[in-house]
Amino acid sequence: MMNLDQSVYEYVVSTIKALLDRKVVLLGVSEWNPLFDARRITYSIQVIRDYGLYKGVVVEVGSPNYLASRVIWSYFPDVNPIFTNHDLRFEPFPLNSESVDALIALEVIEHISDWPYQQATTLNGLFYFLEECFRILRPGGYGFFHHTKCHFFVGHIKSLIRAAADVLRMAFPRIYAFRDCRYF
Repeated sequence: MMNLDQSVYEYVVSTIKALLDRKVVLLGVSEWNPLFDARRITYSIQVIRDYGLYKGVVVEVGSPNYLASRVIWSYFPDVNPIFTNHDLRFEPFPLNSESVDALIALEVIEHISDWPYQQATTLNGLFYFLEECFRILRPGGYGFFHHTKCHFFVGHIKSLIRAAADVLRMAFPRIYAFRDCRYF
């Protein structure tokens, strides 16, 4: 479990309050508690900072209008991430292969594949998305996939391992086990 950096947490809380005071229209703000995501955003900033995911060409999957995105990138004011705006299930990233140093997907992967319900999205969409992430990342690049519903993420991983062990072996230098995932 990663320790919460209190100074980052205080920055996150003050930035959320300032955005709300200025009445900036944001997506992803909890109606019942606008500070609900402060800890999650703090941990995301810590991971981005500690692993250097703000250096080079950075892609964030999603819109810059989400609360988390606004707060995170205000913490790294010299970074101008590229944001995506297309259907991740079947449209390629509009980027060259091996052109990205860090890819950040905060609470996105669960919307690409609702595998237990088979509604709107499919496991094929998840495969396509992951293949695209792998395609655009430079050798040695990082992908940061944050998922709030850990049990869904574990389900995704189990499905991928069962359905495509050979594909995973080809795409990655080794198969990643649950013990390789970092939980914080």
